[in-house]
Amino acid sequence: MSEDAPFFEPIEGQDDRKPSFELYIKASTIDYASKGSCPICQQWFMLAYLLAEKQSVSFRVYTVLSSSPPKTFSEKLQGKNPSQYPVVIGLGGEDSNGQTLINRIADEIDEVEQFFEEVNPYFRDFKRNTPDNLNALHHFQDLSKKFNAYLQGNDTDGVKLTNYLKVLDQHLCKLETKFLCGNSLSYADCCLLPKLQHVRVAGDAFNNYMIPSEFSGIWKYLQNAYSVPAFVQTLPADRDIISHYIQKAVKKLVGAKSPHLLKLEPPTISVPMEYLQEEVVNTEEEEVINNGEEEEEEAKPNGENGDDQDQMPEPDEINTEVYQQQQELENDEGQENFTNGDNPDENSGTNE
Repeated sequence: MSEDAPFFEPIEGQDDRKPSFELYIKASTIDYASKGSCPICQQWFMLAYLLAEKQSVSFRVYTVLSSSPPKTFSEKLQGKNPSQYPVVIGLGGEDSNGQTLINRIADEIDEVEQFFEEVNPYFRDFKRNTPDNLNALHHFQDLSKKFNAYLQGNDTDGVKLTNYLKVLDQHLCKLETKFLCGNSLSYADCCLLPKLQHVRVAGDAFNNYMIPSEFSGIWKYLQNAYSVPAFVQTLPADRDIISHYIQKAVKKLVGAKSPHLLKLEPPTISVPMEYLQEEVVNTEEEEVINNGEEEEEEAKPNGENGDDQDQMPEPDEINTEVYQQQQELENDEGQENFTNGDNPDENSGTNE
């Protein structure tokens, strides 16, 4: 994202103590400018987005090729080349202890964690070390390990991965809320959702693996998340997620599945038809019960009485507004409006 088009920019006349910072995340290794596939970068991008929605912080996002960081970025870090991303650089405001954030740098994961703790004194849902978040994190702490083992051929038929997802699905089915800790996103959701998106997209690309449609808890959880801008607008393109696993996966991609041949399109943010059909049936059954009819009576189709307000939308109607928000971030060539602040031509031909 360029200097003159920040994702979030400070509001004129805002409290000088309000934290403001720059967030540097990994860039795509395909076009060197759009959002990269790093799930940890997306996790912190989501948290920054959520805090900005609460008017708690303001921030700008830049994408960086770790193998060729822009000159302005290196200068801010005094020539240091970080080994991990994201990187946070304070612009202004104060932390919860009243200390200035100007020129404060967080370029290690634990430092980034500490930075976000100190700029967020109010919203407990966005803090890692709360009972709800710690409990939620426990349910998927090995998901990435299981998925990598599957792609590397250590779980040939995917049984171990499927069994692990089944336990997660059972937990999600027991929840009475949309997300892990409530009806809005929490720290734990920002950790889980990028990982689930990787399983969904890369699993299908390399091994034709799909999260089983009967795992309704996972699919409902994803469907809820696909309607939240903080998740959708921070998602990398499918092709970048696929590219992320090329060196890890035993099965190599050929032909049209090669990420370098895929167009930059909006990320996959829909649920499978099997799940949508199940939801329609459930809605019809609830309508019958609410009308005082016998439970054994066959449910009437939506719209039979001229009322189709509860009818499940067609797949291409889902999240239309969110799609539009996502597309506003793209330029006329179909690439997202995220740049690293330098001339893209300087980095052309460079791979991460």
